[in-house]
Amino acid sequence: MTCGSEVLFYYVDKDGFIEQQRCFKLNGEGYGISYGHKNFAVTCDISDRKKACVRILNDKGKQRYVIKSCYGSSVKMVKYVQLDHAKDIVYISDVRNKRIVSMTFEGSELWMLNIEDEPRYILCMPSYLLVADHRLHQLLQISYDGTESRALLTEDDDLWNPELLIFNLKTNHLLISTPENIMVFKIV
Repeated sequence: MTCGSEVLFYYVDKDGFIEQQRCFKLNGEGYGISYGHKNFAVTCDISDRKKACVRILNDKGKQRYVIKSCYGSSVKMVKYVQLDHAKDIVYISDVRNKRIVSMTFEGSELWMLNIEDEPRYILCMPSYLLVADHRLHQLLQISYDGTESRALLTEDDDLWNPELLIFNLKTNHLLISTPENIMVFKIV
């Protein structure tokens, strides 16, 4: 988890949280974090237009890359990021510009997909991305190349303001948090 200018690690079991000795220092104030392909992506200084960025760190905490803009816009107010599980690719939820952006760690833009209202959390599934569209009350399925998208769940399915997404590979359960509750779905 991020806490100010640090990335902290906790061991979680049935008895609670135990803070580990491991800690990374960030060059900036951390916000959102994701882990994948032996790297961390951390959104930093999201409210400062000049300093806002996504920092890519290796699994030892050493900064590898800094992404400061995407498709000509700053990454200001970018809260949600997700790393590809197999490639050096980061998916960025650009809430301010209502889009999902796919980029290499070096900052090369791969694709951009406009989202009708407010994309929030991104989740890498085995063969597609899931995106929570907060204000339109829907869960979107997006192909890894950004060419196809469709609504999987909507407010007709009682989905209201989806925020965070969690998937358990062992049980194939998808958890969707909303302001009112947590919804659980079995992916088949």
